[in-house]
Amino acid sequence: MSVEAALSHGQLYSWREIETYPPSCMKEANVPATLDLRGIPTDRVEHALSRLVAWHEILRTTYHTESGAPVQRIHDDVEIPVERIDRRIGPAEVGELTEDFLAVAIPMTGGLLWRALLVSTDGEPMLLVFSFSHLISDVWTSLEVVRQFGRLVEDPDAPDPGTPSQREVGAAQHDPAFARRQEAAERYWAEHWAGVDGLPGLLRLPTLPYDTTKERIQATLRSGLLGSLAAEAAQRHRTTVPAALLAMLTAALARHTGAHRIPVGVMSSNRFPPSYRQALGTFNQLMPVVVEVDGAGSLGDHLTAVHWTVTKAYRHSCYDIDRVARQAAERGAQGDHDCWFNHQFPFWFNYVQLDDEPPAGHDEPAEVTWTPAPRACGQPIDVRVNLLRGTTEIRLRTDPDVVDADGLAGILRTVAAGTARAATGLPSRVDDLWEAVDDVPDALFPSPVSVV
Repeated sequence: MSVEAALSHGQLYSWREIETYPPSCMKEANVPATLDLRGIPTDRVEHALSRLVAWHEILRTTYHTESGAPVQRIHDDVEIPVERIDRRIGPAEVGELTEDFLAVAIPMTGGLLWRALLVSTDGEPMLLVFSFSHLISDVWTSLEVVRQFGRLVEDPDAPDPGTPSQREVGAAQHDPAFARRQEAAERYWAEHWAGVDGLPGLLRLPTLPYDTTKERIQATLRSGLLGSLAAEAAQRHRTTVPAALLAMLTAALARHTGAHRIPVGVMSSNRFPPSYRQALGTFNQLMPVVVEVDGAGSLGDHLTAVHWTVTKAYRHSCYDIDRVARQAAERGAQGDHDCWFNHQFPFWFNYVQLDDEPPAGHDEPAEVTWTPAPRACGQPIDVRVNLLRGTTEIRLRTDPDVVDADGLAGILRTVAAGTARAATGLPSRVDDLWEAVDDVPDALFPSPVSVV
């Protein structure tokens, strides 16, 4: 038996995002989760998998289109999509197996939207790799799968968390009682379009049409000290850590491009109700903001302004993207090519805390690494900040025609220098950052850094 239901706002948002990907980039929609199974009996592993699938409708959901519109179909029973192999593996092979498994794109329609690989050695479980389509999973969900799987391994009779399903979330969002929130979101979008129309000093970024690829460059800064300084800066200026880092990124980008108004799509997890915290599904959506950068202004004021600009946007971050798209078409705000989605979000910013470990705050040298062949689609500026095992990681991917390799490295260095300066609380202008970049400790940014 199965039942059809409308998509939730998060599901529809992910559908509209993923359908912009060219075929060569479809694997980028895979969200991974990996578990070390050493010492766990096979029956516990199989039982935990079965219970997870029974608990969560989204793991029994397929997508289909009807008259061109996506719908979800929830099934009572499914065959769990686990590939099993038995072989000896070393540390290097774990990475290779995981990378190869995640390189397989999951079709958007027709079948289950996740896969798993169970690796055993002589019959003993060693490794479990999940690959979830972003159509049913955000990063929060992948982390929650790991937590709930671990709970079931420890206690096979653990109770169902009883979290809302995506079908229930969608039903609530399509209920007339939600209409006021949708209308408020649409007013926010209308004000945004009115504000950016002809706005002087606004950074105009080149975005891609559907089914189009373009070369990108990507570097990642990893530092144990950066996160602790960002936390100090946020506390001192009464902001959040993501807002503090975004403030530095926008200041650096303004300096690099000469623009003083930076359009940003900020990612919201949309898990504000406590009942959503353990739910599996895809909830997050981007919201557009414009960050104003005044070089002569106070650095602290810049952090505070970014914080409140983003906070206002988050109030309206759960919305029906198809309704917003129709609103854009009526206003003539859909852009100059066929991919409305890319036009609306030319600069992505996403901050994800991947575990509960606080920033390390150590003085070990930072590192910058370059990705040899980064994703060649999507936005001309894409920032992902991860906090994992005490290390803050800023991954910056750019269109080299907008920000070249030297500029990319310079922006990351400026973020490190600006965060350190903001943490001190000393009076400082935004323009003072360019003096600070020459005196950044190796624990925040390596010197020299090779540029590729």
